[in-house]
Amino acid sequence: MQRHELDAYLGDFANDLTADQKAELLSASDDIDALYPEDDDLDERQAAFSAAVQYVMGDLDAPSAGDNLLIARNATASAMAAARQIAVMATASGAKEAPLARELGVDRMTVRSWLGK
Repeated sequence: MQRHELDAYLGDFANDLTADQKAELLSASDDIDALYPEDDDLDERQAAFSAAVQYVMGDLDAPSAGDNLLIARNATASAMAAARQIAVMATASGAKEAPLARELGVDRMTVRSWLGK
């Protein structure tokens, strides 16, 4: 990321940061790009850079990031439990494993595991 790209990304907040903070964000951007280099990594790159900006601006700290992670983990666990229950009930009603797996966004072996196979 170039300095002018950073300023464009920050918009009105660009004036709120010091030169050192902007340099820190440019460095973080390079690190993030190296950590998430693939096109499929776009969501992770954006989330990481957003967190970096929030951190530098004092809007996000480690305890808050940890709280956010816990909330996401709990939501994931709840969604997995719901999907598993649907898999169990749907197959008991005659649903086929492969199409059901596609509909749930998991692979067939996950459905089979949920079914105890």
